[in-house]
Amino acid sequence: MKTLNTYFLSISLLFSTFLIYVIWLEQGDINSIGLYLVLFLIPIIILGFLNGLILEFAEKRKTNLQRRLWGLGPIILMILLIISKIRILDADIWFLGILAIPTFGLTIVIWKIKLNKK
Repeated sequence: MKTLNTYFLSISLLFSTFLIYVIWLEQGDINSIGLYLVLFLIPIIILGFLNGLILEFAEKRKTNLQRRLWGLGPIILMILLIISKIRILDADIWFLGILAIPTFGLTIVIWKIKLNKK
Protein backbone atom coordinates (compact mmCIF):
# COMPACT_ATOMS: atom_id res chain seq x y z
CA MET A 1 0.00 0.00 0.00
CA LYS A 2 1.37 3.40 -0.86
CA THR A 3 2.48 5.63 1.98
CA LEU A 4 0.16 8.50 1.14
CA ASN A 5 -2.80 6.12 0.94
CA THR A 6 -1.99 4.71 4.37
CA TYR A 7 -1.83 8.17 5.94
CA PHE A 8 -5.00 9.34 4.21
CA LEU A 9 -6.94 6.19 5.08
CA SER A 10 -5.88 6.31 8.71
CA ILE A 11 -6.67 10.00 9.22
CA SER A 12 -9.95 9.93 7.30
CA LEU A 13 -11.27 6.82 9.07
CA LEU A 14 -10.35 8.23 12.47
CA PHE A 15 -11.92 11.59 11.67
CA SER A 16 -15.14 10.07 10.32
CA THR A 17 -15.48 7.71 13.29
CA PHE A 18 -14.87 10.60 15.64
CA LEU A 19 -17.40 12.81 13.87
CA ILE A 20 -20.11 10.12 13.84
CA TYR A 21 -19.59 9.38 17.54
CA VAL A 22 -19.61 13.06 18.54
CA ILE A 23 -22.80 13.73 16.57
CA TRP A 24 -24.42 10.75 18.28
CA LEU A 25 -23.08 11.73 21.70
CA GLU A 26 -24.18 15.38 21.55
CA GLN A 27 -27.42 14.60 19.68
CA GLY A 28 -26.71 17.09 16.91
CA ASP A 29 -25.80 20.12 19.07
CA ILE A 30 -23.66 22.09 16.61
CA ASN A 31 -21.88 24.16 19.29
CA SER A 32 -20.69 21.10 21.21
CA ILE A 33 -19.68 19.32 18.02
CA GLY A 34 -17.63 22.37 17.00
CA LEU A 35 -15.94 22.42 20.41
CA TYR A 36 -15.02 18.75 20.09
CA LEU A 37 -13.57 19.42 16.63
CA VAL A 38 -11.50 22.33 17.89
CA LEU A 39 -10.11 20.28 20.78
CA PHE A 40 -9.48 17.04 18.94
CA LEU A 41 -8.60 17.98 15.35
CA ILE A 42 -4.82 18.18 15.80
CA PRO A 43 -4.62 15.00 17.96
CA ILE A 44 -6.67 13.17 15.29
CA ILE A 45 -4.21 14.22 12.59
CA ILE A 46 -1.20 13.32 14.74
CA LEU A 47 -2.55 9.88 15.71
CA GLY A 48 -3.57 9.11 12.15
CA PHE A 49 -0.14 10.13 10.91
CA LEU A 50 1.56 7.96 13.56
CA ASN A 51 -0.58 4.99 12.54
CA GLY A 52 0.42 5.43 8.91
CA LEU A 53 4.06 5.87 9.89
CA ILE A 54 4.12 2.67 11.96
CA LEU A 55 2.39 0.73 9.18
CA GLU A 56 4.87 2.09 6.65
CA PHE A 57 7.73 0.98 8.90
CA ALA A 58 6.08 -2.44 9.32
CA GLU A 59 5.79 -2.84 5.56
CA LYS A 60 9.57 -2.62 5.21
CA ARG A 61 10.17 -5.59 7.55
CA LYS A 62 11.39 -8.77 5.88
CA THR A 63 9.47 -11.59 7.55
CA ASN A 64 5.73 -11.91 7.83
CA LEU A 65 5.93 -12.33 11.63
CA GLN A 66 7.79 -9.03 12.02
CA ARG A 67 5.20 -7.31 9.81
CA ARG A 68 2.37 -8.65 11.98
CA LEU A 69 4.06 -7.59 15.20
CA TRP A 70 4.79 -4.09 13.89
CA GLY A 71 1.26 -3.93 12.48
CA LEU A 72 -0.11 -4.36 15.99
CA GLY A 73 1.97 -1.39 17.15
CA PRO A 74 -0.78 1.24 16.70
CA ILE A 75 -3.26 -0.85 18.72
CA ILE A 76 -0.75 -1.28 21.54
CA LEU A 77 0.00 2.46 21.40
CA MET A 78 -3.72 3.25 21.77
CA ILE A 79 -4.07 0.87 24.72
CA LEU A 80 -1.17 2.66 26.43
CA LEU A 81 -2.83 6.00 25.62
CA ILE A 82 -6.06 4.85 27.26
CA ILE A 83 -4.28 3.61 30.37
CA SER A 84 -2.24 6.81 30.78
CA LYS A 85 -5.30 9.15 30.97
CA ILE A 86 -3.41 12.05 29.32
CA ARG A 87 -5.13 15.45 29.23
CA ILE A 88 -4.21 18.18 26.73
CA LEU A 89 -5.94 21.50 27.39
CA ASP A 90 -9.44 20.31 28.32
CA ALA A 91 -9.45 17.28 26.04
CA ASP A 92 -9.27 13.75 27.39
CA ILE A 93 -7.03 12.03 24.91
CA TRP A 94 -8.07 8.59 26.19
CA PHE A 95 -11.47 9.33 24.59
CA LEU A 96 -9.73 9.57 21.24
CA GLY A 97 -7.79 6.40 22.03
CA ILE A 98 -11.01 4.48 22.58
CA LEU A 99 -12.29 5.61 19.18
CA ALA A 100 -8.93 4.92 17.53
CA ILE A 101 -8.68 1.24 18.44
CA PRO A 102 -11.45 -0.02 16.09
CA THR A 103 -10.46 2.52 13.44
CA PHE A 104 -6.80 1.49 13.50
CA GLY A 105 -7.89 -2.15 13.52
CA LEU A 106 -9.84 -1.56 10.31
CA THR A 107 -6.89 0.30 8.80
CA ILE A 108 -4.57 -2.58 9.70
CA VAL A 109 -6.94 -5.11 8.11
CA ILE A 110 -7.08 -3.08 4.88
CA TRP A 111 -3.30 -2.61 4.98
CA LYS A 112 -2.77 -6.35 5.48
CA ILE A 113 -5.09 -7.22 2.56
CA LYS A 114 -3.21 -4.81 0.27
CA LEU A 115 0.12 -6.17 1.54
CA ASN A 116 -0.87 -9.78 0.75
CA LYS A 117 -1.82 -8.82 -2.82
CA LYS A 118 1.77 -7.72 -3.54
